[in-house]
Amino acid sequence: MIYEQYRKTAVEMIMAGVRAADPTEAVKRNVKLTGGTLTICDVEFSRASLDRVLLFSVGKASTPMASAFESVLTPDGGLAITKLGAEIDAVGLKSIPIVRAYHPEPRAVNVEATERVLDMVRSITPDEKVLIVFLVSGGGSALFTAPPPGVSVDDLFGLNQLLMKWGGNIHQINTVRKHVDQVKGGRFARLCAEKGATLVSLILSDVVGDDLSVVASGPTYQDESTFADAIGLLKQFGVWDECPPAVQAYLEAGLRNPDME
Repeated sequence: MIYEQYRKTAVEMIMAGVRAADPTEAVKRNVKLTGGTLTICDVEFSRASLDRVLLFSVGKASTPMASAFESVLTPDGGLAITKLGAEIDAVGLKSIPIVRAYHPEPRAVNVEATERVLDMVRSITPDEKVLIVFLVSGGGSALFTAPPPGVSVDDLFGLNQLLMKWGGNIHQINTVRKHVDQVKGGRFARLCAEKGATLVSLILSDVVGDDLSVVASGPTYQDESTFADAIGLLKQFGVWDECPPAVQAYLEAGLRNPDME
């Protein structure tokens, strides 16, 4: 009888952890609308003072996270990018479209979806007051990607194939990814700031230690790593010579130009 009680207690502990990490519940715990005040975590926004609320969600949990948000507040636009595959329990969304893209390797549809997000941000006019809510979950590195000038999606695909087999950990892999992309390593946040928008991120971490610069390669978080770090890792793991030439050229350009960091 006592073992049955132990089992019951153990199951309750496990399920408490599962509920705490549930994407839907995590968003609902942290997003509230009271009267005309939208509260995200402990930050309050007057809905009446905002011209638009844009909702973007990237990662394998993007649709349940976005659904949880729109159950509190219907955004004025946005996009969700989730993984294509039968193992993903995608949730239908009422207010924004969903793009199913590839993971773990980026392909053309991933870049096209990312460009749709960037175009919506670029379209913000100087006189608008826009709140961008950016929901992030695991898998975002592949799903939310925009190759820099001179680098193609095929180049990113080839690089990713190397990174998947070189033996590095997620911190090392994403250090490289952040330096061959226009949205990773805080670059998406920088674009939002340049357009005068207010940006709030809700990040569901799948990284041990919860380093926010690593989750989905930190599109809205400051990056402390460098082009030198990225090149050093590729050489350390013996795959530098196998990198697509365009990737090598871009990383070397970043090594010479501090403004690219």
